[in-house]
Amino acid sequence: MNSDDVFIDDWWDPTQYDEDMGGSPWEGAVVYQRNASVSHVEYCTTLERLGLAKISTEVSRSRASVMGLRVTKAVKDFPLGTPVLISVDVTRKRQKLRLDGIVRTVISLLCNSSSSSAVIMLTMQDHNLDLKCKIRIGLLLRSLTALCAEPTAETIFRDFSLLLTEEPVEEPETIDMGVIFDEDMFRTSRSGEVEEFCDDASIDWEDRLHFPPGEKSIDISKHIRDILHLEIVIDAICDPKCKGLCLKCGCNLNTSACNCSQQKTRVKGSRPLRGLREKMQQNEF
Repeated sequence: MNSDDVFIDDWWDPTQYDEDMGGSPWEGAVVYQRNASVSHVEYCTTLERLGLAKISTEVSRSRASVMGLRVTKAVKDFPLGTPVLISVDVTRKRQKLRLDGIVRTVISLLCNSSSSSAVIMLTMQDHNLDLKCKIRIGLLLRSLTALCAEPTAETIFRDFSLLLTEEPVEEPETIDMGVIFDEDMFRTSRSGEVEEFCDDASIDWEDRLHFPPGEKSIDISKHIRDILHLEIVIDAICDPKCKGLCLKCGCNLNTSACNCSQQKTRVKGSRPLRGLREKMQQNEF
């Protein structure tokens, strides 16, 4: 799933949680505790605790139960919510901690209008600079297919990486849109051996967090929430054979039938003067 396909539907209202719960409700949901002897951590929270109650329904909870995802006893807030399980591997480097994890949960989306995508290739050329480049633009087009708008479960297995650094994170003024090389990507030690940090270069700047040596914990709830938020898409479908809604009466054609298709429709090409020639011919006789 691409982030370009992200769509926030009308029923999504994140401000509701800020007003009702006072600030960011997801704060403190997932907190990493510094521990030099631990290289793997398991977390459990819920969609409700992360401020995503709108995509948590009985449909998502039921699917999660079938998959074996359970809310642990350690979860005190929203114990009956949709479980979100996070597994994290911790790698320790010089003045850095790298967290590589996977998020597992089920979200509930509305069976919505299907979408189609198109790619446009643009070529720009500067003859003076002898420069030529191509730009690839992806467009998400909404089709007119009306589906049933009933809740449907979407299983989420999404990996992520966070880089916790002892030094403050300063985003460079100029960012290479190709491959970003970290300053510490290669470093020569006293013994002459090369220490390789090539994987860190692939981590986005917003996923690099300042974690001073004196701090014992850091809240990563917002990053987990953002990962799930990006899974809210426009093209969720309850079933490939979904018949959708009747465009005239709004009836759900999956569960009931309507007679709109049997009603007399206007003949194609009908105009105000249609049939005038036949009437004139009859008058001639």
